[in-house]
Amino acid sequence: MKENRAWSFVIVAAVYSGACAVGVGLYALLPFAWWLNLLLADIAATVFTFIFSVLLKNASVYDPYWSVQPIVILVAFAFAEGLNLASALTLAVVCCWGVR
Repeated sequence: MKENRAWSFVIVAAVYSGACAVGVGLYALLPFAWWLNLLLADIAATVFTFIFSVLLKNASVYDPYWSVQPIVILVAFAFAEGLNLASALTLAVVCCWGVR
């Protein structure tokens, strides 16, 4: 994986797609309040990503997750709670931080 940059991006994209599927699937199946479903789905997606970083023996699989996941969580909050000025500004700042 470390020898070919393009192949590395494909692998990371596949792992993140899998983590997204795990998170969204679990979120949809859980019967709790939306915020608890979101928390549990995030934990499951994080564990999924971490497991693949260990299996691939490459922390670079896991590291970008910490920049991407807060954006996903805040977008989910915005859909659940609605978007006001404060939450829109927070989302904008976190997006700028996440895509750096």
